[in-house]
Amino acid sequence: MMLKALRLRVLDFGSDSSGSMSVETVLIFPLLLWFYLSTFTFFDAYRTQGTNIKATYTIADSISREQDGVNARYLTTSYELLQFLNNTSHNARLRVTVFSRDPDNNNDFLLDWSCIRGNGGTNFKKHTASSLNAMRSQIPNSPSPDQLIMVETFVDYAPPFSARLFDDEVPPDGMINQGNPDGIMIGLSPTTFSHREILSPRSEALVMPLMPNSNACT
Repeated sequence: MMLKALRLRVLDFGSDSSGSMSVETVLIFPLLLWFYLSTFTFFDAYRTQGTNIKATYTIADSISREQDGVNARYLTTSYELLQFLNNTSHNARLRVTVFSRDPDNNNDFLLDWSCIRGNGGTNFKKHTASSLNAMRSQIPNSPSPDQLIMVETFVDYAPPFSARLFDDEVPPDGMINQGNPDGIMIGLSPTTFSHREILSPRSEALVMPLMPNSNACT
C-alpha cells in the first residue's frame, strides 16, 4: 500500500501542470534578456564589419581608377569617407600602400610609398619594404612587376552590451573584465575589425608616382 501511494504521488506530481507565473518569470527572464541583448550585439557587430568591408572595396576601387595621381588631400578625403561609412563613433584607420615585385631579386617587394590616416597609436605605422616582405604569405602571388595597391582599414568596435550577468565584479562602465571568467557574457568583447584589399591599377597610366613631398604620407 505504501509503495502504491508513493507511486501515485509521483505520478500526480509529474502530471501537475499548475505553476506560479511570478516564479516562472524569474526563472526565464535572465535567459530572455541574455538572448535579446546577445542578438542585438552580434547583429550590430556583423553590420559594422560588413560596412567596413564595403568601405574598403569602395576606397580601393576608386584609387585603382585614378589617372591624375593621388595626393595627400585625396587620401584624407578617403579617410573621411571611411569614417562616415563606419559611423564617427568608431575609431577608424586607413593605410594605403603602393608596391611592386622585383623579378631580379627573388620577387622581393619594392615599396613605392605608404601612407596612413587616423589615430592608431605607436603600433600603427606606414609599411616598409621589410614589413611587406615579412607578410609575403598574406599577399597574393603576382609574378608581374607592375604596381600593386594595398588598402587596409581598421575599425575599433565597442559592442553596445559587453557586461556579464550575475557578476559582482563588473565595473561601473559595464565593460568586460577580461581577467574574471565568472558570470554569463551578454555580448562581445571590444575588438578591432580589419580588412585588406590588394589590386592593380585599372589604367596603364600608373596612378601612383604620387606624393609631392614626404609629409603627405604622415
